[in-house]
Amino acid sequence: MTDIRVVNPTCGGTGPIPRRLRRPQSKNVFDTSPLASELFIAEQTRTGRRRSSALLTWMMILVVSCAVGAEKRGRMRPWLVKAVNFTGNASISSSDLLGGMDTKPSRLFRKKKFSLSLLNVDIDAIAYLYRDRGFLGIQVKAGELIRDPSSRRVTVNIVIIEGPQTLIDSVAIKGRTVFGEAEIKRFIQAKPLAPYSMVRLSYDQQLIRDGMTARGYPLCSVGRTDRVDSIAHKASVAFLVDQGPLAVAGPLEVNGAKRLRQVIVKRGLTFRQGDTLTTRKIRLSVRQMLETGMFKYVQITAPVADSSRQQRMAGPISLPVLIHIEEADFYRVQGGIGYGTYEGVRLSLQTSYGNVLGLGRTIGLYGKYTRLIQSLHLHYTVPWIFLLPPTAEAEVYGEHHNEVTFAGNLKGMTLSLFGKTTWNFGYRTFTSFEWVKGVVVQPQLSKLSRMMHGNNTQSFGAGFTVDLRDNIFDPAKGLLVTSDAEMAGLIGTGTNHFYKFMIDLRGYFPVAHFLNAASAAAAGYVNGYGIDRAVVPPQELFYAGSERIRPVRGYAPGGVGDAVGGRLALVFNVLELRFAVLKWLKIAGFADAGYVWTSESLFAVHDLRWSAGPGIRLRSPIGMLSMDLGFRLNGPTKGKTGFSVSIGEPF
Repeated sequence: MTDIRVVNPTCGGTGPIPRRLRRPQSKNVFDTSPLASELFIAEQTRTGRRRSSALLTWMMILVVSCAVGAEKRGRMRPWLVKAVNFTGNASISSSDLLGGMDTKPSRLFRKKKFSLSLLNVDIDAIAYLYRDRGFLGIQVKAGELIRDPSSRRVTVNIVIIEGPQTLIDSVAIKGRTVFGEAEIKRFIQAKPLAPYSMVRLSYDQQLIRDGMTARGYPLCSVGRTDRVDSIAHKASVAFLVDQGPLAVAGPLEVNGAKRLRQVIVKRGLTFRQGDTLTTRKIRLSVRQMLETGMFKYVQITAPVADSSRQQRMAGPISLPVLIHIEEADFYRVQGGIGYGTYEGVRLSLQTSYGNVLGLGRTIGLYGKYTRLIQSLHLHYTVPWIFLLPPTAEAEVYGEHHNEVTFAGNLKGMTLSLFGKTTWNFGYRTFTSFEWVKGVVVQPQLSKLSRMMHGNNTQSFGAGFTVDLRDNIFDPAKGLLVTSDAEMAGLIGTGTNHFYKFMIDLRGYFPVAHFLNAASAAAAGYVNGYGIDRAVVPPQELFYAGSERIRPVRGYAPGGVGDAVGGRLALVFNVLELRFAVLKWLKIAGFADAGYVWTSESLFAVHDLRWSAGPGIRLRSPIGMLSMDLGFRLNGPTKGKTGFSVSIGEPF
């Protein structure tokens, strides 16, 4: 029996004269003396020796060069991993072991270099994995390394001696805690018959600490006592919890405020002085402050002066709260450029100042240009209206429309309240006043949407958003739901009378590391009531390819439906598969369906227009560039195609 007490937890010589260089004896007609003959022979001997020396030198240089080249070529061809074999792994499969290693067999498009140091790291990782599963006596070592010089590949053999597995026999929670023992046991990993792992148990200790801190007990301590029976291979675990005193927020101190008033900074907090201080309130405060756009950096801390003394206190303790901020750049100018096949070039420009009167209020001007819509918006935003979390915004605008449903000028004003709550839930309520001028309705819509010259619109509306995507620009997984409802004509005279509902759902699902799937659906319904029961303003009608309803790829805006605009619209992006070829390139395949009906009474599923085709997604400095070629699969224009280009993902 073993007791374990657990405390809180990187060339030159000469030679004979070559025979071919020796001059044969011959009679010299000019000088036949012996001395002249000896001088001539000596001169020829020295010349031959110099030539021989030069020849030997060049031969030596050639031999050395070949040797160095061969050595370099040997170094340029590294040893690759041919195969990795395991022996003795009865409890963990070879594929699971190989999945956590860096030493892997080479494949056609994946060459893995062999490294002895990397293999040793992998052996340590395998031993760690086994110990995490309760094999306390695990032994892992490298076996024979078989090298093939011809292919320069290595076969790696790893020998594993598992030994017996130690399991948890019992788990106990002792000490003073706001949690019940049953509640703690529900969220920790340590359970009877689970593998005995000191790493997992340390993680459980941290889970208990985090849970206590979330309840307002940041000075809690969690110890642990383990009793391991090395004969029966069982372990008894006891967590020792001391929750400590309750912590409340003390004086609030702001550091880093230069142009913002401190009262504005403190409005972003979800707690006040004297409230129970929890990690959840601190995280929500940081997120809420960052979402205002007034801060680049926010950190909230509650330092403890003497934790050992304060931990022994019986009553609540007051901790000072330090709020460290870095103000954002309040002057902003942003521009954007995009392109859509049917709407042409998209241009936008926005300028704003975000600290009017030192109160964090924003005044801004926003302009947009496309072939279909040209608009100019002026807005004034007030965060924490009446000291409450929602943000208030007033906006006036003027727009010129040349859409498939109507052409004309609109001007109006919108007052709205919006904000965010937990779980990424956003909400918005608004009232709108809109005046029309010079509106021309398309002839085919004259009966569907009769518009009197003096009919303007006053409406109320509300909407919500749930955004669970992992990335708002290029999501790989998650869910996005947006919904809006609007009713016009409740008050005032000379206003249109209609109600409208819209919902948009988008889902993103990872299939493999190189493949993602996405699907979406958008629906909208608008109808008149009261004295305007048969009348819907043309700017409120739906058509596929507008700003409110996505297109059915392969069709032009307004190309699916009984008319170019209608009261009921459904568009399904049934499935889109995105294959990652490179980091900046994806190949897509999609299937879409949709239709727009002039009346809900005409709804029929068989009316849906279907399209499918390939697409390309390119990452660029200005965003994701999407190109799609849609083939029309049914309807009167079956077999025709439509090509579209846009900035950003299709949905």
